[in-house]
Amino acid sequence: MFPNRLKAKILFMKIKFTFIFLLSIGSFFTAFAQDDADNVTNETYQPDISGKLLLSVGLNLLDDAPRDFEINPWRSKSVGIYYLYTIPLGDSKFSFNAGLGLGLEKYQFSNNTILTYKDADEIPGFESEIPILVMDSVQDVYNTPTWEKNRLAANYVDIPLEFAFNSNKSNPAAGLSVALGGKIGVLYAAHTKVKYELPGGETRKVKDERQWGLNRFRYTTYTRIGYGAFSVFLEYQLSDLFDTEFGGPLHRTGVDNAAGKAIYKEFPDLTNYRVGLAVDLF
Repeated sequence: MFPNRLKAKILFMKIKFTFIFLLSIGSFFTAFAQDDADNVTNETYQPDISGKLLLSVGLNLLDDAPRDFEINPWRSKSVGIYYLYTIPLGDSKFSFNAGLGLGLEKYQFSNNTILTYKDADEIPGFESEIPILVMDSVQDVYNTPTWEKNRLAANYVDIPLEFAFNSNKSNPAAGLSVALGGKIGVLYAAHTKVKYELPGGETRKVKDERQWGLNRFRYTTYTRIGYGAFSVFLEYQLSDLFDTEFGGPLHRTGVDNAAGKAIYKEFPDLTNYRVGLAVDLF
C-alpha cells in the first residue's frame, strides 16, 4: 500500500509542478509583451495573462486495428492540459496561439490481450537476438483464467500551434471561436496496467513501465469549435502510434486451437483520432 500511495503523491506533485510551470510561462510572456506606459497606468492587482489555460477530455479511437489491439473507446480516455499564449494578428479577430502542455492517453483493450516481450524461439517464422514485442493473451502472460482491466497508457509533452478566430475580440468568453492547428509531442512515460484474479480469488494489479515500442514523437492536427469557454474538438494523429523502425508489436492472426498456436503477423498501420470537449479555465 505504501509504495502505491508514494507513487500517487509523486504523480500529484508532478502535475502540480507542471500547472505552476505553465502559469509561470504565461505570466512571463504577458510581462514581456506589455508596454512600459501600460505598466505605469495599470494599477490592478489581478494578473492580466494574455492567453488561456485549456483543459480537454475526450476519447481515443482507432481505425483498422487488428482484433487483439481493438480498444473500448469509452474507457480509452484522452486528457490534455495546455497553456496557449495569444498573439493578436493586427486589428483582426484572428490570432496565432502557441503553447505548452501535457497529453495523457489511455488505450483500454477490448479483448483479453496485453503487450509483452517474447523470445524469438517462441515465435515461429521470426528470428531475433533480442526479445520481440508481441500482443499476447492475459491468461498466458499472467497465468490467470480471468481479467478485469488491461490497458496501455502513453503520456506526452506537447507543443500546440494554432490559428484561431473569435467573433467577439473584446470579450472572447462571450463569442464564437474556431481554431485550426497542430501539436508536436514527445513521449516521456508509458506503461501497461493489468488487473486480474488468481484462481484462489485474490485480485492483483500489475503496472509495467516501459516505452513499449511506442513512437517517441507524435504529430497531430486538430480543429476546435466552441462558444464562450466551452468547445468541441477533433484530433487526427499523423504519426504512427508505434515506432515504424520496428514495425510495432506482432499480433496473432487468429486464436489458439487444437492444431496449435495462432500465427503471428506484423502490426498494421493504425489511424488514431480523438474527439471530445474542452474548457477554457481562464
